Amino acid sequence: MRVYQPFGERDPKPNPVNPSAYASVLAEDDLETEAIKRRKGHVFPLDVFPEHIKPLIAVLVDKMQGERAFIGMSLLQAASTAIGSALRARMGDWEVCLSMWGCSVGISSSGKSMIQGVLLRPLNKIQDDYNEQYFDKLKEQEREYAIKVKSKKNPLKEDEPDAVEETFFFGSNSEPVKQKVVMFEDITFEALIKDVLQHNYKGVTRYADELLKWIDDMDRYKTGKSEASFWTASWSPSSSFTMRRAGGKLTYIRKHHLVASVMGSTQPDVIYRFYEQNRLATGYIFRMLWAFAETDRVISPDLSYRIPEELLEGYNRMIQRMYHELPMNYETDEPHVSKVSRPGILRFQEWQDKHTMAINRMDNLTDKNVKAGIFGKIKEYGLRIALILKVMDMCHSHPKLKPDTIEDEYIYRALKVCDYFMHSGYEAYQTAKSKVLIPPNVLEFAALLKGFQYNQKALADHLGITKQSVNEKLKRYMDKYPAAFQAKNS
Repeated sequence: MRVYQPFGERDPKPNPVNPSAYASVLAEDDLETEAIKRRKGHVFPLDVFPEHIKPLIAVLVDKMQGERAFIGMSLLQAASTAIGSALRARMGDWEVCLSMWGCSVGISSSGKSMIQGVLLRPLNKIQDDYNEQYFDKLKEQEREYAIKVKSKKNPLKEDEPDAVEETFFFGSNSEPVKQKVVMFEDITFEALIKDVLQHNYKGVTRYADELLKWIDDMDRYKTGKSEASFWTASWSPSSSFTMRRAGGKLTYIRKHHLVASVMGSTQPDVIYRFYEQNRLATGYIFRMLWAFAETDRVISPDLSYRIPEELLEGYNRMIQRMYHELPMNYETDEPHVSKVSRPGILRFQEWQDKHTMAINRMDNLTDKNVKAGIFGKIKEYGLRIALILKVMDMCHSHPKLKPDTIEDEYIYRALKVCDYFMHSGYEAYQTAKSKVLIPPNVLEFAALLKGFQYNQKALADHLGITKQSVNEKLKRYMDKYPAAFQAKNS
């Protein structure tokens, strides 16, 4: 199986992708049909991954019936978490960290959690070890600060009991035990900043089986805007993060340690929730990578099959090497920077030019703006994924995991993944906009038009306006919200 093209060779021009929008007034079956149409032929390119983990990937696809996109997303995010803030990628003056926001999308029982469970196992093991160390230190601290005091018997009081031994704990007055964190599920925003990122210099990953909880948690307290600002900053930090807390205390996190990723899953019918509260207009949600099941199905894995330990061992060792051999233990630790080679820059430029021209040819301004927003973030992910794939390869045979160069072959592999995420990102937007992005008055107009069987005169009479006014509304709404009228994007 070919992993990448030789230098200088280029892919043939792909067929242009023109996803059809669909109307919010369509029935659920019609929405399902449109989603399948858009997704058909767009599968995650698992061939980009190193040869030494492909036997495990094959088993996950075959025996476990795992979706290719779920596997690819989970592999990238596990590696991103293991590397954390230790490495950065650079191309010219453009330097990026390796944080990733990713969401696997599929119906219940489609295998999202199963795949994440297998591929996050080595990271969970590291976190379990840290948790045990943390509680052991708490117990040790309690013993260290325990003071035993004996009470004395008063000779004038015959009925007084014999001397008793009392123990007083003063652990609360000692230096707090600091917990090492790799991944976490539920935490308040203040605790994340004050108690976790203050001393976890390698960065952290927020995991949620249902990722919508991450979004909802931002509205638990009055810190929603601050929390959203934090996550935006940690995705691509250009400056250090500061937050003024109660009592005038200032929390400070250096930008090179400000790496926080997001990982989880959701169901197709709630994707629109991720786009609420202006997250599309601000570009917040463009940072999310979407991994869609190729078909919406319930899987039935072989229950008698057990993944061979030798397949898991190689993968687990890769993740463990990334985590332990790329440490960021101290406040003074700096990331190692890997630079893209000249051939890699040329390939990236060609890919960028191709997508730029395609976006500029789009007629619908709203969709063009969305596609441009997705593209801007996917470009940055291209650098991140290229470095992650390079380190994955190095884990198999290299004694050190700090590459100085990101060669052309890794840019090629990464851009194949980026093409998938460009398409899935636009599909997520198309799925969401039919439920949340079209104004109610436009939805009402579209429903009335459909109810009058697209007879503009009949609709004009019903509304008490001229046919010309109906026609003008229709043209204006169709240009801005084509999905409401089952129109295709130009």
